[in-house]
This record gives sequence, C-alpha cells and structure tokens, in this order.
Amino acid sequence: MGRSIKGVYRNGVIELEEKVPLKEDFPVTVIFEDEEIVSKKVVEDEREKAIKVLHEIGLIKDPHPILKEAFREEHEPIRVKGEPVSQTIIKNRGEL
Repeated sequence: MGRSIKGVYRNGVIELEEKVPLKEDFPVTVIFEDEEIVSKKVVEDEREKAIKVLHEIGLIKDPHPILKEAFREEHEPIRVKGEPVSQTIIKNRGEL
C-alpha cells in the first residue's frame, strides 16, 4: 500500500514536506487535489486552529457535540429586510 506525503508545487518543482527514502529513478505517482477542495481544507484547518486557541485562552467553551457537527456544515446566511441591526442599536441607544 502507498503512503501519502504533503508538499507544494513551486517554480515548476514539487517540494515535499518530509524526506523520502527512495532509490534513484524509483517510480512514483502524483495525484493533484482539486484546488477548490484544497482551499476549503485550508479554511477548515484555520477555523479549527482559531477555535482551539480561543478555547485554550478561555474565551470560549466546548460547544455541545451536536452543535459542533452543525457548525461544520456550510450554511447560507438568512437575508432579513430592514436596516442593519447595528443601525437599530445606535438609534435605540440614545444620548450618552
């Protein structure tokens, strides 16, 4: 069975993230991931890192497991008619 190793394509060369103990002229197969899939993975990884940091410094608590799964799905924002909530808050705030 094969092994998966991450790398990047830069200036016409594929640079691997780790050394590979292969003999010279060893045949390999390179499979390129779809750019959209890679971009989505990067965003998800960054989101997970941010959540972990916020949790570690105590700014957020672990969400309920059911909510955790719900947040992993992509959701379209709901469009609401009327002025932005921030404008309503400013109007209702009154004089300080």
